[in-house]
Parts: sequence; structure tokens; C-alpha cells
Amino acid sequence: MDGTNHSKDILSEAKQTEKVSKLGRENGLFKQCMDEIKSSHSKGQALRSASLAAGAVSDVHVYAELLCQFYVATEALERRIDDFLDSDQKTIASNDGSNNNGTDNRSILQQVNSLDYRFSKGYERDLEFLLGSNWRCQVESMTTDPARDYIQRLRIADEIGLTAAAFILWGPLVIGGGAAIRPRVKKSFGEGATNVFNDVVGNAKGGKSERRRKFIDVYDSLLDHEGDKDVEKEKLEAIVNMAGEFMLLNNAMMLAVKKSPWWSKYVWAGVISIFAAGAFRLLPTGKRAN
Repeated sequence: MDGTNHSKDILSEAKQTEKVSKLGRENGLFKQCMDEIKSSHSKGQALRSASLAAGAVSDVHVYAELLCQFYVATEALERRIDDFLDSDQKTIASNDGSNNNGTDNRSILQQVNSLDYRFSKGYERDLEFLLGSNWRCQVESMTTDPARDYIQRLRIADEIGLTAAAFILWGPLVIGGGAAIRPRVKKSFGEGATNVFNDVVGNAKGGKSERRRKFIDVYDSLLDHEGDKDVEKEKLEAIVNMAGEFMLLNNAMMLAVKKSPWWSKYVWAGVISIFAAGAFRLLPTGKRAN
């Protein structure tokens, strides 16, 4: 394993994320969410990239265990979104289809849902390919405590929480490194392990630029029709804060995947490299030479 190359991969992804974080409206929801999760997301990128690199070269179970955590969280998110929207439709129907003021909170989640992403089925096909027909039993045993905490939070999440969680669990695939990770996964495990990436590679949903543009535009416009500026500000702050909390849960899940000690050293080597390099870039030029 070439630790230098993997550190370069992590740095490259970090630079791409920094570039994306500057897109969107000034002081808009997308940029504020990105700013909120910046530190945690950088750590998450390092953890994910280094652990994938370590697992990809030797052990299918390392990758499957990591994949499992994001599957159970994403499945809980998407199930809750569907249940929430189904309840929303029933409420509207019971009111003869009327929306008295046009500012129903649940319209926020409807807009997020208009992105038309569902990743849990792709995760399921990948896990079955990697683990075999009894994959569900193995997923149950591999699910970490932080992932179980994540699930519990999502099962009772309101619209604000679901909007924030979708930003964290869908965003990295849609606007982050999903497409970049796919070739590594395919090379290591085969085409059958890449189903989760189907909607975020190539020309799917209009291609990379269109996928990114729509995701950013949807989040930036979520509160445009709120009407009450104070309520709009309150909701924006709530979504941003919860995005930060869910990003911390993402990292907690990855940190909890330590059942295979042989690869943990590679994870931490990658983490140390990325943050050492980041700290070096922050130093004044004169001090770098000392």
C-alpha cells in the first residue's frame, strides 16, 4: 500500500469539497450547511478515504462493514421520508386538498424529495453481492452503536431533521466523491458492488453538473416562500445546526468500525497525513521553512 498516494487522494477530495462549498447563494442554506460541517466533513473524508483504501486492497468485509453503517442510516432516513410524506398527503386530502397559507412546513421536505434520490436499494444490492444471501443477518451483527443511535434519531425526526439528514447522507454521493469512489470499488470487488452509485455517475439525472446544480438550488430555495422572515431564519438555523449534528454521527459511525485491527493503522495514517498537511498550509510562509 502506498500511503503517499492515498494521502494525495484525500487531499484532492478535500480540495474538491472546498470548491463545492463556495457554490450556491451567499449566506444561503447550502453554503451555511457546508460551513457548519466543514471541519467534521474534512475529518470524515479522511476517515472514509483511508478506510476504503485499506479495505479495498485486502478484505471485502472491511468495505462491507463500512457500507453497512451508511446503509442502515440511509434506509432509516428514506423510510422516514416516505412515511412523513405519506402522512402529509393524507392530511392535505382530509383538508380537501387545501393549504390555507401556502407555507406548510412539510413543503420543505417535498422539495427535498423532488431530487428523486433513493440510495437504500442500491446499498442492499451491493451488500447482497458482497456478503451473500444472508446479508441481512450480517448487517444486523455489523451495525455499530453510533449507527443504531443514528437510526433512532431518524425514526422520530421531523421535517427539519430529515432535510438536514438528507443533506448529510445524500449530499456526499450527489455532489461529493461518490463518482470518484466507484472505480476503486469496481476494481476491488466488481461491478456488482457499485449499485449505490448508479444515480450519481455518468449522465444519470442530467450529468454531474446538473446533479450538483439541482441539489444546491433545491437547498438554497427551500425557504424562499416562507413569508415570515423570523420563521425563515429560525428554520434555516435549525437545519444548519442539525446538519452539523448528523455529520458528527457520520464520523462516529466510521470511528466505531474498528473490528479489524490490521487496517486501522492505515486509517489513522491517512487521517494524520491529511490534517498535518492542512495544518502546514495554514502556517505563515516564514514558519513553514523553519
